[in-house]
Amino acid sequence: MTTTAHNTNSTLLPDPAAPRPKAPAESARTLAGLARSAAARYSGTALRHKTERGWEDISYPQLGDVALEIAGGLMALGIERGDRVSILSDTRPEWTLADLGSLAAGATVAPIYQTNSPEECAYVLTHCDARLVFCENQAQLDKVAAVRDRCPNLEHVIAFDGSIDGSVPLAELRELGESIPHAEIEYRSGTVTPEDLATLVYTSGTTGPPKGCMLTHANLMATMDMYLRQIHFDETHTVFMFLPLAHSLARVTQMV
Repeated sequence: MTTTAHNTNSTLLPDPAAPRPKAPAESARTLAGLARSAAARYSGTALRHKTERGWEDISYPQLGDVALEIAGGLMALGIERGDRVSILSDTRPEWTLADLGSLAAGATVAPIYQTNSPEECAYVLTHCDARLVFCENQAQLDKVAAVRDRCPNLEHVIAFDGSIDGSVPLAELRELGESIPHAEIEYRSGTVTPEDLATLVYTSGTTGPPKGCMLTHANLMATMDMYLRQIHFDETHTVFMFLPLAHSLARVTQMV
């Protein structure tokens, strides 16, 4: 899968020499185990993104490592299984990594379109009772700052780029994840069931307030399976992702 990225100030890749936990080689039953399963099964490029230095690759093992670090960081912050986590960002590798890490921690992800106004962001954050939101850059952080006092359940803001009072850089969140034993993260991921709520995808609100569409892990895994059986993806294919990942089509394609 190929995804475009905007300017990224922090490195995404873990130390390739660092030991990695052994992941199961079999296919995942839920999205919570998807990154670990893929990391164990594949060694090639999972994500390719463009930076000021040119195109850069993230391998499947690296993707699995970063997702594990993010999951551990969320657990260190007190995010529990079933808690709502939002992502407010344009399409870039960190979106995918935050999504996979949140799911691995057992959280339910409620994406927010990067074009949403502060008022629209506040609606989603309060409606889904988000405890944490990932923000792409200063513009998105400023939206959250403008409405944060109206989001009583919002405890944590994680910044890909930029900062506001009380925000935590993504790199620091990953460092926090190192304090959580891999076995604890794997146990949390293993408690997620196919019937658990994986995501709340909000409608555009054209005919009224946005509706949070409830999709379980089983819903999304079944859709992914249909894609794979019909399209016959293999190692010769590359997907260029330009749609916003808050869109359900883009989200499922990402997972495929």
